Amino acid sequence: MKKTQSAHLTMHLKNQVVQNENAGKFELFTAYPALKSAIDKSIGEEQALANSQETRMRNSTSAKNFAKNAACEYVIDLYKKVTAFAIVSGNRTLLDRVKFTPSKVKKSSDNKLVLIMETVLSTAGDNLENVLEYGVTEDFLSEGTNLLENLKAEMQNLLLSNSEQKQFTVQLEQQFKTTDASLVTLDAMVETMRKSDPAFHRLYWNARKINKTATTKLSVWGKVFDAATNAYLTKAKISVRNYNNSKALTTGPELTKNVKFTGTGGGFQLKSLATGTYLFNVSYAGYADQQVTVHINEGVLTRVEIALTKID
Repeated sequence: MKKTQSAHLTMHLKNQVVQNENAGKFELFTAYPALKSAIDKSIGEEQALANSQETRMRNSTSAKNFAKNAACEYVIDLYKKVTAFAIVSGNRTLLDRVKFTPSKVKKSSDNKLVLIMETVLSTAGDNLENVLEYGVTEDFLSEGTNLLENLKAEMQNLLLSNSEQKQFTVQLEQQFKTTDASLVTLDAMVETMRKSDPAFHRLYWNARKINKTATTKLSVWGKVFDAATNAYLTKAKISVRNYNNSKALTTGPELTKNVKFTGTGGGFQLKSLATGTYLFNVSYAGYADQQVTVHINEGVLTRVEIALTKID
């Protein structure tokens, strides 16, 4: 997602937070409930598009990197086998043809790796009878060919994913226009409060600003509430840690100091969290502790709602 789009979405989400935490300000406007519902739905669709865009790119990049790592390991192994034969046989021509070092292979670009792999596979195939005793069989070469084709396929998928980003960009722009049209109506409601409630008027319009130079670090906005009554639980204790998916353990520094409560409504915010997965531990007197895993996507203000169950 472009930085300008990220800033636009963040503005909508921050404005939504202000609305949620000051719902009572709009009680006199009979049209507000339907308008609020439309705004929430529109912003939800924006988030879905942004998440789909980020997920598609992340998955494509991960798949390509996985294929590339597998190809690197294979070509280094094959390179060592072919080189061993070339050294023993004193075949300088063969040595010159596969003059790649493991470090150079690992640092190579995707396209360069494809060329290296094609060269080593071809060289090994041309000298199959001689390299058999070094563990290079037809099955081994077939495995390499499959890894090479998989790498090429994932590189193509990543190119397609990059192309899809343009479609997501257009869709997000269209969705922003829909949300902005609804917010114009809301703006008019807030303008009637300019004199009667100047503090809220300023708060609202500060949340309507698009900060185009905003950092790509994220903010999290959330609520803690009673699972049975939906009543907000103020001043709940929240601790946050980085989450290691491979070991399912919390790692890294304690981030609790980043938690900022936003008032008496059970709301909280976290700022400057990098993209990644985090573990939220939430506790409140008289309620069972809750543990929630939250994935943070770059450029998006993530919304987290945590329900706690009362202990009988």
